[in-house]
Amino acid sequence: MVSLTLIGFGFVLLAAERLGRQQRDIADGAPADALAIGASQAISLIPGVSRSGITISTGLFRGLDRTSAARFSFLLSTPAIGGAALLKLSDAASSGALKDELDIIVAGAVTSAIVGWLAVAYLMRFIQTRSFIPFVIYRIAAGIFFLVYFTVS
Repeated sequence: MVSLTLIGFGFVLLAAERLGRQQRDIADGAPADALAIGASQAISLIPGVSRSGITISTGLFRGLDRTSAARFSFLLSTPAIGGAALLKLSDAASSGALKDELDIIVAGAVTSAIVGWLAVAYLMRFIQTRSFIPFVIYRIAAGIFFLVYFTVS
């Protein structure tokens, strides 16, 4: 199933890239845009569907330009990441790991935040002048590879 959704939603991103008007900035967004993009996150519960990929695709289909669709997608991830971090911190505190391994947890969180910020900054610069086609190719190639690999194995 993961292989098929990697391939299928690669084609969704391709369609969004090709068919989306990409005429509007995030400042021109309407509540209906936010609702559609936010609701599309639920599709990422299907294994193999990327949360950022589906929200960016939805933004493109709604007429947002690449940069605005990606920016909205990444901003939308903030509450989910923050909530997951609080949940994991609560689990760590209740198990005693927070007290025993605080330095490791802080180092991991800081490293993750820095690397995540750098990756998002690079992607934002990349999509200002290029399309999402490399990501489409990656998704389809990965899906085909996994489909063949797990079918033959």
